[in-house]
Formats: sequence, structure tokens, C-alpha cells
Amino acid sequence: MIPLALSLDGRVARAVAFAWDESAHPRHPKGESEGGEFASTLTEGDEKNMWQWFEPSGNSGYSKQFTESIDATLDKLPKFSGTAWRGLELYGDQSVQGMADLRPGATFSWTKDERFTRFPGGNVPFSKSRDIAESFTNYIGESGTKKVLIEASLKTAADAHRYAERVKAYVAPQQEVVSRGTSRFVIKSVSESNGVTHVKVEEI
Repeated sequence: MIPLALSLDGRVARAVAFAWDESAHPRHPKGESEGGEFASTLTEGDEKNMWQWFEPSGNSGYSKQFTESIDATLDKLPKFSGTAWRGLELYGDQSVQGMADLRPGATFSWTKDERFTRFPGGNVPFSKSRDIAESFTNYIGESGTKKVLIEASLKTAADAHRYAERVKAYVAPQQEVVSRGTSRFVIKSVSESNGVTHVKVEEI
């Protein structure tokens, strides 16, 4: 994330090679359109997409092919509905502009803000763990930064965490779910505590 940033966004962890063994990682129930471990069969291209999502290729970021196909891949992951968090650490006069200046009652989508549009299709990673998200509000750790913790009630997110657990990806501990670019949100409340701006939003 952006701080859920430099790790979930920047993915500066080591690259991990893997091979998908269907016999070791069966889908339960296989082929189910609802409730299965993976709703649809992931193609080799989907597998590559997920690993590029976890680890963009060096400084070149996301490939054109990836950008054009990641939505179809995320559609095949288990769905996540529930609360997830995203931590941000912003410099100077930066603000979360896409969230309508953090006014309760305002509606927004992630695609309006430069800290979110770097993700293909406006898809944005969150964490199921508040503790993990909070750690990214202080990821840079420099004075003068603005710390923001977004608590989101999600309805149509993709559960990348369950995929990461299946393939033993190094990002599995981050418990990542992906809020989709087509989603819109309403700001429910904004509060300040211990130097952190806590923003509650709900998918609508």
C-alpha cells in the first residue's frame, strides 16, 4: 500500500520463484462459481498476473499486458466482504485528495487520487489486519509526515490473501485484499488520535 505503501505498493521484498501444483493446492469445490477456494480456474497468465501484482518488475512497474488483464484475474479470486485497513504516510502538504478532503458524507473512488491511481484499474490493496496497516502509517518514520489510517467496510474486494496462502507467497503475512477500481465509497467519520487521522469509509 502507500504506506500500506512501500511494502504492499513498492513490494521491495525478494522475488520468489514458484510452480503451481494443482494436486497440492486443490480448489474446493473445484469449478464452483460461488464459495469455492478459487471461483474459476486460474490460467498460467492469471498466475503470472498475481505474482506481478505482488512484485512489480523492478523500477519498470506494471506491464501493459498486466494492466489490461489484472481485472479479469482478480475477478477469479475469492471475494472478501468485511473490514480492512490501509495505512498512509504523507509528506508536507499532501492530502488524500480523492477522498473529497476527508469530509464525512462525501463520496469518492480511489481513481481520483495519485496515491491510488498507480494501481492498474484503480484496484487498491488493503490489509485484513489493523496492526499491519498501522505499521505503515509510520513506515518512513520521518518527522513532519501526515499519518492516515483508513478503515474500510468492503463489499466486493478480491481476497488476495487466500491466494497468497495457497502458493506460500512471501506477502501472505500482509493479509492483503484488493478493493476494486469500480467501487465507490462514502466517508462515515474522520477523527484524530495520537497524531493519526482515522478515516472510516463504507463501500456503496
